[in-house]
Amino acid sequence: MRQIARVILALQPVVLVVLIAATWLLSYQARMPWLLLYVPVLIARLIDQRRLWVRTPLDIPLLALLLLANINHLITPFTWGWEMSGRITFGIVIVQLLTDIGRGRRAFSVLLLATGVLTLGVGLLALVSSQWIGKSSALLTIAQAMPVWKQFPGAEGGFNVNEIGGALAWFVPFAFALLISAWSKRLHAGLYGVGFAAVALAIALGQSRMAIAGVLVVLFAQAALLIPRRRWKVAVCAGIVVLMLLEIGLVAGVFDTATNDAAGIALNERDEQSASMRLDIWSTGLRAVTNYPITGIGINKFRAADFRDAGYAVPSYPERNPPHAHNELLHVTLDLGLPGLLAYVSLHVALVWCLWQVWRGGDVRLRGVAVAVAGGLLAHAIFGLADAVTLADRWIWAFWWLVGLGAAVYVQHKQTVPRDQHLT
Repeated sequence: MRQIARVILALQPVVLVVLIAATWLLSYQARMPWLLLYVPVLIARLIDQRRLWVRTPLDIPLLALLLLANINHLITPFTWGWEMSGRITFGIVIVQLLTDIGRGRRAFSVLLLATGVLTLGVGLLALVSSQWIGKSSALLTIAQAMPVWKQFPGAEGGFNVNEIGGALAWFVPFAFALLISAWSKRLHAGLYGVGFAAVALAIALGQSRMAIAGVLVVLFAQAALLIPRRRWKVAVCAGIVVLMLLEIGLVAGVFDTATNDAAGIALNERDEQSASMRLDIWSTGLRAVTNYPITGIGINKFRAADFRDAGYAVPSYPERNPPHAHNELLHVTLDLGLPGLLAYVSLHVALVWCLWQVWRGGDVRLRGVAVAVAGGLLAHAIFGLADAVTLADRWIWAFWWLVGLGAAVYVQHKQTVPRDQHLT
């Protein structure tokens, strides 16, 4: 019986890939039965390891999110039904799979390699499938010269640059940290270098400004923390400061050839309209939170017609509400109420604590991974101040992937520290 259980546990990477594909490709209703694939894994883990999951400090906030997601449709004033909780449930399963798979040292290295492959894939996809818009005429010419392929399954027509910019904000710092860490200098440096180049170019051309702001701030901090030689540290940090100044120039239109003509005027007007629209969105969202502080309005209902028709239309947004509240903390509160916000914030706090323990006492390899995961989460958090990848978005799997890697690196650290030194 135990040998059968171990065979099932050895198939966890296959289950992981299938579940991520299901969340990306299938409708809310069609994807739910695929969760049954996780049941044999739970049984096998119980037989072989005498536990249902690998224990970490993330357990309580993850269980809270799981519970809230699956009772949300029963208590909220607006709901799509039980299936809408699927992406949150799938995400928590992804975290548990990655944590268990990553317990082995060799398997953990394979996970990091797989993340490098994913980073490169996301970067290439962003370069050929983004819906480029003229946020900067200086870069638009380069963007429009890119090959075009907008038939990726589940994303036919391409990606909004802000949406995929939020996903890139997770990947750019991750690849950068592993590229410059001691681990990446010995293993797979080429993969992380090419992956970083792809995602960095994609985020620069897309000009999702909050994503770029988050990435540049984090890259500066990562370079200062991880580069051992002072000369290289100063050179890289100075280069990042130059990139910050260039980005400020792009936002200000310093490099645009159309600053004084109709195109330049239209760009300025669009920026002003975008800022005004965000204020309207936040005002509408805060009003809804005030009215439904405990339950929220329901997962992913901010965009729905019945919510808008109930008196929550965004004045400056044409025809229908935007897909999200343009602030991730606000949107989580709209989805799941203040209890959901508490669970979501607690998850981040617990994960930061885990990564801090690795940074304080881990070896060079694990410290580099901890900085990589923390950097991706921080860069995206800055993006989330004025934009969002929601818990129901198709790209949310990338968030859960990083959370799972963070849990796995914590477990790796615990396994290498003597039991009397464990802090948990």
